[in-house]
Amino acid sequence: MPRPPGTRNQDFAEKKLALVQKLADFLLSDDVELPSFRQMAIAADTSEPTLRHYFGDRSGVIIAVMAHIGKLAEPFREHTRKPSDSIEEAIRSFHRVIMQTRDNTRMLAAHAFGLRESMSDPLARKAYLQYIVEPNIDAVAERLVKSRGGPTNYQTARSLAMMLASSSMFLVVHQNLLDGALHKPIDVGNQFNLVQSWLIDGVANNPEALSREDV
Repeated sequence: MPRPPGTRNQDFAEKKLALVQKLADFLLSDDVELPSFRQMAIAADTSEPTLRHYFGDRSGVIIAVMAHIGKLAEPFREHTRKPSDSIEEAIRSFHRVIMQTRDNTRMLAAHAFGLRESMSDPLARKAYLQYIVEPNIDAVAERLVKSRGGPTNYQTARSLAMMLASSSMFLVVHQNLLDGALHKPIDVGNQFNLVQSWLIDGVANNPEALSREDV
C-alpha cells in the first residue's frame, strides 16, 4: 500500500543526506553553473519526483547543499575560534590560514557556487549568508575578541573580522575565481602583508576604537 501524500519514509534523513552529498559533488564541479532541477535529479541518480519529495523544489536543493557545506566547515571554524596570544598574532594567523587555503579547490568551488546561486535566487542568497558567510565571520570575531589586546565588545570584533575577510576573500576571488592570476597577476603574499600591516597599525594607534561600547 503506498504512503499517503506528504508522509515520510522511516529512513528519510539518511536518504536525504546521501542525496545531498551527491548533489554537493555535482554542484561544486568546475563545469557546472546554474543547473536545472532535472539536471540535478540526473546527477543524483534519482527522479525529479523523488528529489521534490526530499527538497521541495530547486531552491530547496540549493539551501540543503549550502547547509551541508556549512556543517562540513565547522572543524575549520572551531580552529579559527581559538584565541591568540595577541591581537596582532590573531590578524597574522588569519592571513596565514588564507594563504594556506587559497588554492583549496573545494573551498573556492563552495564560494563560487554560493555567489552564482545568490545572483539569481533570493532564498539561495539568504542560505549562503546564513550557512557559510556569517558563521565564518563570527568565528573570526570570536577569535579576535578572545585574543589579548583585542576588541572588548563583539560588534567591534565583527567589524574587524569583516575587514579581514573582505580584503582577503576578494583578493582570492580576483586571483582564483576571476582568473586574475592569469590576466592580472598580483603578489598575493605582499598584498596580505600590506593589509595586515595597515590593520595592525590601526589597532595599535587607535585602541579607543576597540574599547568603545556599542552605541
